[in-house]
Amino acid sequence: MTDPSAPSAVAPLLQVEKLTKAYVPGEPVLRDINLAVASGEIVCLLGPSGCGKTTLLRVIAGLEEPDAGRILYAGADQRNVSVHARDMGFMFQDYALFPHKSVGENVAFGLRMAGQSRQAVRARTAEMLELVALGGYGERSVFDLSGGERQRVALARSLAPSPGLLMLDEPLGALDRTLREELMGEVRRILKAVGVTALYVTHDQEEAFSVADRIVVMHAGRIEQDAPPQVVHDHPASAFVARFLGFQNLLPIATVPADDSADSSAGPMLETPLGPLDAAAIGGAVPSGARLLLIRPEAARFVAASAPLPGMVIRCVLGDSSYRGSHYRIRVTTADTPEPVALVFDVPAYRLHPDGRRRPVTPGDLARNRQVTLALDPSLMTLL
Repeated sequence: MTDPSAPSAVAPLLQVEKLTKAYVPGEPVLRDINLAVASGEIVCLLGPSGCGKTTLLRVIAGLEEPDAGRILYAGADQRNVSVHARDMGFMFQDYALFPHKSVGENVAFGLRMAGQSRQAVRARTAEMLELVALGGYGERSVFDLSGGERQRVALARSLAPSPGLLMLDEPLGALDRTLREELMGEVRRILKAVGVTALYVTHDQEEAFSVADRIVVMHAGRIEQDAPPQVVHDHPASAFVARFLGFQNLLPIATVPADDSADSSAGPMLETPLGPLDAAAIGGAVPSGARLLLIRPEAARFVAASAPLPGMVIRCVLGDSSYRGSHYRIRVTTADTPEPVALVFDVPAYRLHPDGRRRPVTPGDLARNRQVTLALDPSLMTLL
């Protein structure tokens, strides 16, 4: 099976090399950025506000000049290529639709600017409106459209001239949460249907995971991780990436020197605030420079205090809890460690008894200050 994270032998459509940009001398917004995007790939630039992702788009589009580095598009250096001469489209967060033009006229704008014939413009406009599920909307005013429909018009207008690379800057950012969730998969479907290469900026993790073939996580002007969505989620490259994705259980670790009498089949032993942990249970080898243990929120489940279980079992005092349907989100503080450790888990809404039976968890089971026993699954832990 082909590894989706493996580099392609085909030259990338877009190549960014050692790109640096500063608006204030000595305070770079982009720091030595290297990025390659393959033809037909959807790459999401994900990160908090101010991390440099929009600036990176603007530099690639030619709207800003880089201080250092270069941008290659289809193998050609873009240094002296004007914005309008680049084979690129741009979709802004506010859509920038022309209020005095109809839906069809908005979509046709770029085609007319390119000097296409009336017949070609009419056919392409109709094709794009059908693609974004707005067939028959051509004569409508943009004032009569909902936020989601305006977003579709803006996307159709961006795609109509058939750009080789489409850049989208927070395209769903102006929509409410419900509408954003509805349109995430739709945007990906549309981009894939036309086969366009896309650079997609967002601060929303769910949006990035829904749309992207590959996610580039940015922080303070640097790339923290560049990998397929599943790799980013399952193996965050740094503490920043883990915290940005919402993982809260990050604990310091130290490797215990091997004992000559120790079982050779066991992995290195790790010292953690929760007690010793065999690295073999979480993958064996300890990555060079690993300093943190990430425990995923789904790693815990309720068990009876007397249950003989493998792995790590901790006794905790309950804090706040909330019901989430299939699970409870609980905050706990360890009760049997040298120093109290605060943790957050999403535990199944049942308890597992020693005889294997499951009993539903009730609100009374989660009363504040109640002591509970949790079993932690080492396979849901990662070393960073």
